[in-house]
Amino acid sequence: MNIRNSKLKIMLLSRQSITMQAAVPRVATHTWGEARGAAAMRAVQGVEVEAITYLSDGLRVNGFLLKPPGPGPFPSLIFCRGGSGETGALTNAYLYLYLARYAAWGYAVVASQYRGNRGSEGHEQWGEGDVDDVLNLIPILDEWPAADATRIGIYGWSRGSINALLALARTHRIRAAVVAGTIADIPAHYAAMAAPGAPYSRFLRGGSEPSLDQQHTLSSVNYVDRFPHDAPILIMHGAADQQIAAEQSLILASSLQQCHHPYRLVIFENDDHGIRQHLPEAEAQVKAWLDRFVRDGEQPLGTRVPEKLKVKR
Repeated sequence: MNIRNSKLKIMLLSRQSITMQAAVPRVATHTWGEARGAAAMRAVQGVEVEAITYLSDGLRVNGFLLKPPGPGPFPSLIFCRGGSGETGALTNAYLYLYLARYAAWGYAVVASQYRGNRGSEGHEQWGEGDVDDVLNLIPILDEWPAADATRIGIYGWSRGSINALLALARTHRIRAAVVAGTIADIPAHYAAMAAPGAPYSRFLRGGSEPSLDQQHTLSSVNYVDRFPHDAPILIMHGAADQQIAAEQSLILASSLQQCHHPYRLVIFENDDHGIRQHLPEAEAQVKAWLDRFVRDGEQPLGTRVPEKLKVKR
């Protein structure tokens, strides 16, 4: 597909329409059952999906644009994928089972594979270069005619929630955030793993454990006072998460509470890292949050920051 906007061409090196692979409806049926899978496939009809390559810190990084049916411009959503390498990669099935559904809600969606993944140049840099890859999607939204870049939300799951929160600490362009299965305090995560019988997954960065200094640098709980105070955060976690303890979301919520930052915390009883037992309920929470604070521009209650909590920059 030709790049239709000269300014957009500066950031986008390539842009190509892609279609749903034949196996995706079968994956949807296997994942959600026949009725719900068929409904999910009907919901994404008309969503336009494009693979892109864009510049991020001089690297060629791959990602995607997803446009709802209709002329737009639409409120925007930056999606931050989880996992590492092939785990959590934005495959064709993932695009149509998840991201296309967010576009069907009426959002212009943009997402990155991150550097070092799926043909992107460079190597993975959790919490550093990968956050740049997220932030460098904002200029693309600025010039994409389908997107209203004055209304931007961000959504991250697991590792993606780290990138979403660290990005939130570095920009005032985001109106609201959603994070699920997050690691907010990495030293506390390691401490929980060391407990007898703890099943939690190791946090690896570049194939190795981060140093203690890196653990603090990557922990979003240390940046809560930098979050824009008018950007409310929805936090979701499965109470029985065996990969990242639900206490991580409690730590984040406690820090937000201390800073009087607007948030909502939802812990889903007896559920796992993917919140699979309550996924329809979780997605309803996400949609309602984005619609209120991104699409409709509602201002969260109590957005005035107490003088004693203001941080000089």
